Amino acid sequence: MFKSSINIYEYSKNYNLFINLLTENKISLSNEALVSITNFDIKKKAKKLYEFFLRKNVLVVPIYSKNYPKQLYNIDIPPLCIFIYGKIDILNKNIVYLYNGKFSKYGQKVYLDFSKYIASKNISLIGNNCSKEEITVNIKVFKEFKESTINEYLSKLSFEKVNIFLINEFNEIYEYYLLSTLAKFIVILEASYDDINKLKLIVDFAIEQGKDILVTPGNIYNKYAYFSNYLIKQGANILLSKHDIDSYI
Repeated sequence: MFKSSINIYEYSKNYNLFINLLTENKISLSNEALVSITNFDIKKKAKKLYEFFLRKNVLVVPIYSKNYPKQLYNIDIPPLCIFIYGKIDILNKNIVYLYNGKFSKYGQKVYLDFSKYIASKNISLIGNNCSKEEITVNIKVFKEFKESTINEYLSKLSFEKVNIFLINEFNEIYEYYLLSTLAKFIVILEASYDDINKLKLIVDFAIEQGKDILVTPGNIYNKYAYFSNYLIKQGANILLSKHDIDSYI
């Protein structure tokens, strides 16, 4: 019915006409959603934001777009609109979350070995640190729209990757939700006690969606292996070599 975001914007200028159109097409929206779509001030801000991203060569992808990542339809609260900068076709590949945090010297070696092997399988690594070279799918959630903040962020991005960002009040927690949703499975090679808060969210979100958690065992006296060993105790799948990943691809 609506072929573009601008199309919705034009239709919603007339509240009664918009309501009748939704009713005729058997589309039901909450009062909150209707206010968001038809409120003049909100629409004015939305149009300004839309035009800003067009100037920056950022693709505006509403939930009904053919470019909208299909994985996001499976979650309880999918974002109504996301913004994509870079090579969007990368999203058609398998995507894996490979944790990259503070490692021991052994963990650094294992991470390098695993990340190269995963890349050789034509799999994209997802993360939320656009400066990491090995990350090809980057996720970022901003709590509010500030032109200066977005400009600074865009200046750091590579068009050779696919960079997905959105503006959402849930901020960092929602960021982890998207990471676990877009990833086919989660790989954790080493993770210390200090990493528990972040990683537990990602792991819990992934488990809720029936995804595999793959972990390499570590020395029980190594502080960097605390959380990874804990996950094994809780039933995570054990990786004894990089080749074990093949059965999960």
